[in-house]
Amino acid sequence: MKHSDTFSFKIHALTYSIDLLANNVLKKNSDINFSQFLILLCYTENPGKTQKFASNWLQITEATVSYMIKRMVSRGYLQIENDTTDGRIKHINPTLNCVKLIQYIYPLLEAALALHLANLANNQVNEMMKNADKITQSIMQEQISINKENY
Repeated sequence: MKHSDTFSFKIHALTYSIDLLANNVLKKNSDINFSQFLILLCYTENPGKTQKFASNWLQITEATVSYMIKRMVSRGYLQIENDTTDGRIKHINPTLNCVKLIQYIYPLLEAALALHLANLANNQVNEMMKNADKITQSIMQEQISINKENY
């Protein structure tokens, strides 16, 4: 069997294709890319959380999160507030511009993907979502275990 015929390859190819689709929608309709959209989505759904929270939520390094936060602050999408009890802790919040952007872009992303999911029956899409959740949870549990071992 060729590597490109394996499930692993096909799932990676699918996620890559979906990311490309999202980037194209974002490029056409905003001034951010998909990675930046994810950081904005994180703080829109979890306002006031820390950089460490976003790092765990997105499963990327804190350095990468820090860089993206600085870029999004400079563009007026995020704001940083010092914790009232511990000045070392910084809380990140979405601005009104961020919330508006997410509200505008998210339906466009959903619609773009829906065009391709229309080839599947509703029960197939629901089953895909359940299976994707199971795989994600399994991977996340493994990552949590690895992170605990490294500390």
